Amino acid sequence: MLSLDVWGRLFSALGYACGMAIFFYVNAAIVLFIIDAVKAKSQGRKIKTGIKVMFIIAMVLLAIMIALGIYVFVLLLRLSIYGPF
Repeated sequence: MLSLDVWGRLFSALGYACGMAIFFYVNAAIVLFIIDAVKAKSQGRKIKTGIKVMFIIAMVLLAIMIALGIYVFVLLLRLSIYGPF
């Protein structure tokens, strides 16, 4: 049985890994969207549907990450002011 400290470290590492994966996915989606938009404009066509869907998913993930970041910031601020619950 793993101790709570080990579980905490594992979940922390998993959180960092997920955060980095989402970061790279969002950046790739934005870059691909911009590149395809420029090519589509020069060729007189619409932006590809798959890239639009990827961009929308990336924006939703980005909004979730921002919301979680604000939540954790407020939680830590509350803990620093009022102490443990």
